[in-house]
Amino acid sequence: MESIIKRHRPKGFRIRFSRHRKTSGKASFERKVIYCPHVTGPETLQIYLHECAHVHLKHKDEPLLHKIEFEAEMWAIAIMRLEGIPVPQSVLVAAREYVSRCIHSDEAKGLPIETHIRRWAQC
Repeated sequence: MESIIKRHRPKGFRIRFSRHRKTSGKASFERKVIYCPHVTGPETLQIYLHECAHVHLKHKDEPLLHKIEFEAEMWAIAIMRLEGIPVPQSVLVAAREYVSRCIHSDEAKGLPIETHIRRWAQC
């Protein structure tokens, strides 16, 4: 897994791993740091790749939370498959639930929701 981590780390960014598995990820564009749990398996690898996706996809200024989170989830899952890492059902369910929460957040703000993302999130 270490080679996957190195291969997909955004250029110029440092990685700060936490030993706490429940730690969620965050990408700081200002500090050029990705914060995420220590990668120990598919679930934590997906979190790491999701945060890398925000940098690779330049999500810095996008106002639609559900859109950027959907794109980051799809990118992370695609990279895992490309690297030959099986994507457990639990990862897919968690991704859908997270994007669904982001849809509800954007709806509460009166923002438009993209139909294909709502369909994917099953909400």
